[in-house]
Amino acid sequence: MASGTRAKWRWMGWAMPAAFALVGAPSHAIGQVAAPPTPAPAAPAAAPPATTATFLALSDIHYVGTANETCGQAGDETDDALWSAAQAEAQRVIQAERPAFAIYLGDLPSHCTPHPDSQFTVALDGLANIAGAGTKLIYVPGNNDSLGGDYYPFADNAGQTPLDRSTAWGGKPVLNARPGDMIDVSNLSKGYYAAYAAQATASAPALRVIALNTTIFTAKYGQRVPGRQADSDAQLDWLDAQLKDARAKKEKVIIAMHVPPGTDGYGGRNGDQIITMWDSGLIYTGQDPDLPPRAWVQQVFLQLIASYRAEIIGLLSSHTHYNEIRRLRDCSQTPSRMGAFTELDVAIPSITTDHGNNPSVKLFGYDGAFEWTENRTYYAPAKSGAGWGGDSTFSFDQDNYPCPSCAAGSSLYARIATLTAGKATAGKLPGQMLKWLTVGAGPAGSREYLLAMDATCDIPGANAVSARRMRLRAGR
Repeated sequence: MASGTRAKWRWMGWAMPAAFALVGAPSHAIGQVAAPPTPAPAAPAAAPPATTATFLALSDIHYVGTANETCGQAGDETDDALWSAAQAEAQRVIQAERPAFAIYLGDLPSHCTPHPDSQFTVALDGLANIAGAGTKLIYVPGNNDSLGGDYYPFADNAGQTPLDRSTAWGGKPVLNARPGDMIDVSNLSKGYYAAYAAQATASAPALRVIALNTTIFTAKYGQRVPGRQADSDAQLDWLDAQLKDARAKKEKVIIAMHVPPGTDGYGGRNGDQIITMWDSGLIYTGQDPDLPPRAWVQQVFLQLIASYRAEIIGLLSSHTHYNEIRRLRDCSQTPSRMGAFTELDVAIPSITTDHGNNPSVKLFGYDGAFEWTENRTYYAPAKSGAGWGGDSTFSFDQDNYPCPSCAAGSSLYARIATLTAGKATAGKLPGQMLKWLTVGAGPAGSREYLLAMDATCDIPGANAVSARRMRLRAGR
């Protein structure tokens, strides 16, 4: 969103009703935090900003090597042929577009358990092949990226991580990093760190990437890791400190993660069960005086995002393997009502086709203020990767979310804010997302993707979900 429209908010107390229905969560006294004022939707830019640079985004390789291996998923995991085709396509895009950097959003090995460490090696070496000697490549861990197994700590008991299984990476999270790029890797063993995608120049601020390990916030991690509460509190405290530091240095920020906040669009059972991506029973118990005590971690996170809108360019996530967006909402409304739309999370669809999707990579364009002005998805029309490199692409602006009233070149946030605010267009947004959800592989079914478009401060209960469904269907 245009930085001139971003409000700078401070923490205040937070009015949450005492009675709150939780789905599959223990009873907690949620701390009270007041919400910041609701901002008006960003207006289209008066003049289209020029796209000055690009970056490439990839995710979810799930390399297995052998063909026709599903590992219990709906489709095949990535074999050698698909991984080779994906590398060739990413290299082609890099050669043609010369992106300033690339980012990988997690999940290297297959879903087969147990899987050999060689799967990490082949996936990481392939990413190094994509980056070559000249493209900075930033890695973000996924829930499968643990030597101990799915949803286990990033580092094992010996302090080893998947990054140690590739000589090309040598245990480091950024390939082709320049001197001064690494901001803070003190928590790399936990899977989160900060690095510069672009360092400051005389005419432009620095662009900081905050790489989170949001697997820590999931229920499955909590089932496996006794120290999950301490890990969760520490990561939120660290995130607050990183954002404060970025503000003090007048930097811009991308927040990158694997598991996004909000609800799972696929849902449970037959698609009618609401499942939160982050554990709805996990509360913040840390000591940071600027964070609300005993609030759900998603509430803490969303209010942090709202408080640092001036610095945050946008969020990147993955995990679902689909081409989704999420509108992040603040806590300015009481539960069962959505708060203000503060930031946009763009999901990166997967290399693997195991969820019935086509394989793809994304290229983002940004302007001189680092605002995202476009992204283009390059996909193979066949699940084998055959046909990549042809005309199978679609544009966020022109194809996915067409907006006749938006100024040409307006930011992705401004485009979605304009569509959200329009009475005639708000109700069409879910359909626009569903059209390209599987990256051209056919309909995925609506299931709970309508609800998943918004990450809110309310913990889903029957009344809250019913009210949100009614408002969304009415385009509100």
